[in-house]
Amino acid sequence: MIDYSNMTDEEIYNIHGSLPSARIERMFDTLAFYRSKDYEAAIENIENAEAEIYTAPFLETELKELRALAKKVRGDNRDKLKFLIEMLEDTQRRVIDNLKYATSQLEEALEALK
Repeated sequence: MIDYSNMTDEEIYNIHGSLPSARIERMFDTLAFYRSKDYEAAIENIENAEAEIYTAPFLETELKELRALAKKVRGDNRDKLKFLIEMLEDTQRRVIDNLKYATSQLEEALEALK
């Protein structure tokens, strides 16, 4: 008896000209999933998530104003303000990198479903 567990549906079909009933049932189940509302909802949810990703220049306006203020402030306050600006710039970089990664993951998920 042939062990079909390690063979693809295509390989089995090429050898025998047909598929075992269990394989055919699995194919129908897969087809039913792709036609189901859950599948359509998954695509819609991914598209909605992509649309909600923040694309405007994150913190750019705020940082610009803080840099302008730092030029006017003197002494210890200026040093503290510059330190806070650096912290915000670091946060800005991390958030932007995370958004890029999240966007790429959503795009990959959407492509996999289509």
